[in-house]
Amino acid sequence: MAPAALGLTLASAVLHAIWNALLKRSKDVDATSAVAFAAAVAIAALLALVWRAPAFPQVAAVGWALVAGCGEGGYFIGLVGSLERAPLGWSYAWMRGGALLVAWPAGLLLGEPVDGLAVAAVVGMLAGLALLGGATGGVRGGRALPYVLTAALSIAVYNACYKLSLGAGASPPALYAVSMAVGLGIQALYRRRRGGRLKPVALGPALLVGVVCLVAFLCYLVALRTSPSAAVLTLRNTSIVFTFILGWALGERPRPREAAGALLVSLGAVLLGWPR
Repeated sequence: MAPAALGLTLASAVLHAIWNALLKRSKDVDATSAVAFAAAVAIAALLALVWRAPAFPQVAAVGWALVAGCGEGGYFIGLVGSLERAPLGWSYAWMRGGALLVAWPAGLLLGEPVDGLAVAAVVGMLAGLALLGGATGGVRGGRALPYVLTAALSIAVYNACYKLSLGAGASPPALYAVSMAVGLGIQALYRRRRGGRLKPVALGPALLVGVVCLVAFLCYLVALRTSPSAAVLTLRNTSIVFTFILGWALGERPRPREAAGALLVSLGAVLLGWPR
């Protein structure tokens, strides 16, 4: 991996942890996320207009962007639901670790080799998730589990679709704008079905979440476009550790076994994606 891609991937991991922490800190996670993601879409669309490369040189690039948007929609629903019900560190470790455990069997079906390191990584991640448990924080954690599993599956979907769309020539800001716009629409339909309405939110903090989210994803997509996906995903999953630390800064006090679980998930994620 080139030094530039390495720096972009690590920056993405840190920034991704930061915007999740900022969102968790907001008084209304659902309303703040809607404003933040809408702002990110608008800025990304403007960037796409001035980006040097064409937005979607092939039809396949648009198609995969739309499918990625379906994954983003599921992710938005799962993210908001889990952050409303459970601690940040617990939610994030389950979402990222679960996504890798969903994606790994799919990779096997596509012919990826199985080795001892990969098996050890999967066992370690399963052990880490078991230590984290499905009922962290009492009733809240148990209620959050369906949401984190939804987010995990959605992350696996949109990551694969992002790589396919980039491979078909999509520009990072255009890809992000389209997928996020689709995701916002799905989130809005879900909210409407539940009968919920957005409450007024502080515009400044919401815009900050949107900008940090946008920069984090653009760093990730640019690195993904120019580097092997395994290497990029390996480094980006260090965000699990960063998010756990930020959760501690927000006042979360996980039990020792939960901290050990998050560490095992993070180490397993790194081993599973380690370039071979």
